[in-house]
Amino acid sequence: MEGAAGFICSTLTERLLKNGHVVVRLDNFTSFYPRRQKERKLSACQLHPNFTFVEGSLEALGSWEQHNNPHFAAIFHLAARAEVRPSVANPLSHYQTNVIGTAQVLEFAKNQGIKEFFASSSSVYGNLAPSHFHENHTNLQPISPYAATKLARENVGHVYSQLHDLTFIALRFFTVYGPRQRPDLAIHQFVRQIRNGEAILVHGDGSSSRDHTFIDDTVDGIMRPLDY
Repeated sequence: MEGAAGFICSTLTERLLKNGHVVVRLDNFTSFYPRRQKERKLSACQLHPNFTFVEGSLEALGSWEQHNNPHFAAIFHLAARAEVRPSVANPLSHYQTNVIGTAQVLEFAKNQGIKEFFASSSSVYGNLAPSHFHENHTNLQPISPYAATKLARENVGHVYSQLHDLTFIALRFFTVYGPRQRPDLAIHQFVRQIRNGEAILVHGDGSSSRDHTFIDDTVDGIMRPLDY
């Protein structure tokens, strides 16, 4: 699993290990936030006998596969360059990691003959009204490079599912929050600012609202495809 030291993936891994699964996690420790914070998320799993951690990028999957001859039942692909604002400032890096990287994971899955499970994002809905936030809605309207890469990943996965008989499931998360949340996300920032007696920074006029999903509920949803 790529993005192993991330918020969602580290919580998911603990659930998988608790349920008796053997887990191999992959992460390249990008500098989006400090490495030491990511390493803390790995600490709870490090001594588990069913856990292996591999430090590397998606590009290294091919050579790693060649030398280790792994046998996997499923892939949880949670790797991505995150956030809307950085994607606007540097869109090419998002397309490289989020789209090309996903194709590399799918190639790995195809070569291994395994199922592929994938995390997408609610951002693919873009400017659609909330009443249109439905899996069967086809007129999606992403409004940022980040959202466009997430939708592109879904399309790449659909192609592989048609050509190579992979089970590809896109899970569109709605702003996950809870312990280990990334430090740049709103709830984490709000709590830190409150603790430090600082003013809370709110973008816009304060009238906007947003759906959030607790991490344990999100992991429950991610686990469902294993029985699909």
